[in-house]
Amino acid sequence: MQAIQFERSAPTLLKVTLESGLTSVPGVYAAGDMIGEQQVVLAAASGARAAAAINADLAFEDAARRPTSA
Repeated sequence: MQAIQFERSAPTLLKVTLESGLTSVPGVYAAGDMIGEQQVVLAAASGARAAAAINADLAFEDAARRPTSA
């Protein structure tokens, strides 16, 4: 098994896009302590943004798999 190599913003923090929480690894999101949010309300907000982005990605994938009507 091979370790996943994440881009980091600090030795113990993952680098993410702030609006979605997406890491440098496609399909992997991070929030809260993993991105350096140390206040509970900020960690919860980053989790909510990541959840919304995950939902949007899954909805897009679902729509892409649906057969188109002729």
